[in-house]
Amino acid sequence: MEQQIEYPGIALNDGLRNGKTGGRIILTGSSLRFSWDQGSIELPLQDIVVKRGGSSGHLVFFEHHAYPGWVVYTEKKSILKKLKGRSSPYNPYKPELSQQVTHIRKKTLGLRAIIVASILITAALIYGLYLLRTPINKAIAKSIPAEWEIALGESVFKGYKEGKTLIEDAEILTSLETITHPLLSNIPGRRYEYHLYIIKDPTINAFALPGGYVVLHTGLLLAAESAEEVLGVLAHEISHVTLQHGIRKLLDSIGLILIIKAVLGDPSGIWGELIDNGAFLLNQKFSRGFEQEADEAGFLYLVNARIDPRGMIGFFQRLKEESEKAGTLALEETLNFLSTHPDPGSRIEYLDRKWQQLEKKTGFLNLDTDFQVFKKAIKSCIRPSFLSQ
Repeated sequence: MEQQIEYPGIALNDGLRNGKTGGRIILTGSSLRFSWDQGSIELPLQDIVVKRGGSSGHLVFFEHHAYPGWVVYTEKKSILKKLKGRSSPYNPYKPELSQQVTHIRKKTLGLRAIIVASILITAALIYGLYLLRTPINKAIAKSIPAEWEIALGESVFKGYKEGKTLIEDAEILTSLETITHPLLSNIPGRRYEYHLYIIKDPTINAFALPGGYVVLHTGLLLAAESAEEVLGVLAHEISHVTLQHGIRKLLDSIGLILIIKAVLGDPSGIWGELIDNGAFLLNQKFSRGFEQEADEAGFLYLVNARIDPRGMIGFFQRLKEESEKAGTLALEETLNFLSTHPDPGSRIEYLDRKWQQLEKKTGFLNLDTDFQVFKKAIKSCIRPSFLSQ
């Protein structure tokens, strides 16, 4: 008895209601019969035409010249396997059924191979960009005009200072300029003009924004015991600017799509994203790698300016000791500098090794007199109640 195999299918013909109907495809030894509620049609396997179609070629279509206008199809691709061994009699005008099926299956396998290869290549490119994101971000950051960085830093600082009290006393600002001039005048390159601001805030903190905007809290200035300590912090913060750490961190946060666009020569989209996400810089925590880079560059800036770099080491060491004595809440409220500049222990060890390796350990500037005048002026400028906080 001839075995019959059924598959769900659909037939298309103008004579059908709405031009199509669902039914069953019955595969016999010599024919492909489509049956539906109102009737059936039987396509001989001899001279039948088999095609793949639909989205991604997931449908199998059948046509026969003896039944013009009729198309039968199914999404069950397993029907091809059953048809593979059912050759129609030889016909010089039509390829044998088995040849058609073999051709379709090879084409399908080839299409799948192309899709898989495309997916793998795309994944490899994305993964490659992920691995190369650091050098890519660094290269893109260097290509950003200084004017963009300055405008970004100015915009972020403008929003930050709302509700803050800036010290604008001419004597204090002149004294700050005197103390910081040896360092600022020896920063290599002239990409930025540095703008220093003092905020009345008892927390020990300082940060720098792209374009050369640097904020110092009165809490940090009063906690420092020497000009070298303040300049050590300042050198570290300026290094974040010169090394473009803020810009690079923003680039890392906006995703691969815009990075790819920038690589392909369309940096305009990046600028809008940097502006929109600029406030993110105020609460940033740089990576350990960025912090070490800033420590190393800042150390060199100090040495080149003839400023004793031990001030940087001593300040970090003292803050570390205070943080170990204080509780978590006290750390968050008063030692903000360590909250945004983590892992002080290993950094102190790193800077101390650089000091030990330094060939010349003498000839540093004496800035103590200027600093004591500066510190006294700050104390007299802020309210007694503020000092007691």
